[in-house]
Amino acid sequence: KNTRNISSLSARHLSEVCFGGNWTCSALRAQLEDVSFDEAMHQRPGFMSIAVLSYHVLYYAHMLKDVLEGKGIHGNDELSFKMPSLLSEQDWHIFL
Repeated sequence: KNTRNISSLSARHLSEVCFGGNWTCSALRAQLEDVSFDEAMHQRPGFMSIAVLSYHVLYYAHMLKDVLEGKGIHGNDELSFKMPSLLSEQDWHIFL
C-alpha cells in the first residue's frame, strides 16, 4: 500500500510541475508556451538551448512514468540530451 501511495503522489507531483497547481505556482508548459522556435533553438557558447533542456526534462519524465508503471528504469544520461531535430516553429509546437 505504501508503494502505491508513493507512486500516486509522485505521479501527481510530476503532473503539477508540468501543467500547474504545484507549490511553486509555476508550470513548465505555461513557461514554454510563449517561447518561439528561434528562442528555443538559440544556443550560447557553453550553454544548452531551451529546446534541449526541455527535451532533457521530458526524457526523465518519461523514465519516471515507466518506473511508476512498474517497467523499471530504461534510460541513458547521454541520450537524455540527444533531442530529435526541430526544423520549424511547427516542430517546436508539436514537441511542446
